[in-house]
Amino acid sequence: MLDLYVHSSEGTRQIQNPENLALLLKDQTQRIWADFESPPSNEIILLTDVFAFHPLAIEDCFDKKHLPKIDDYDDYLFILIHHGVTFSAQSGTFYTEKLSIFISPTYLVTVHDGPSRTISHLKERLLKNHSSFTKGTDF
Repeated sequence: MLDLYVHSSEGTRQIQNPENLALLLKDQTQRIWADFESPPSNEIILLTDVFAFHPLAIEDCFDKKHLPKIDDYDDYLFILIHHGVTFSAQSGTFYTEKLSIFISPTYLVTVHDGPSRTISHLKERLLKNHSSFTKGTDF
């Protein structure tokens, strides 16, 4: 599932249709957040064709056991983290969620497998407080 948010001088709005994503990315005055939750293949294509991310970074997004890392690809950073620690009393094991992040001055792309409380909270916060994006995608 893909959720798209665009911030411009008019405020922040959610975009329902990703067809205009390439045009939105060309406008350097806008800030875009594209959140990919368990993306199907037709959405993964956006990572390669529209955002033009490095194939190895995309591969790392879907490698379930990849270690955290940061890669600098000149136009953007790729950050892979583990967050949201939960404990299973049944197995006695701690679990984390993997979150892949692509960040540039004009966009933020997040990729994760399944729902994320952290991401959901950030989406709610963004829609309530439109000024969140005014300081940039890294704020």
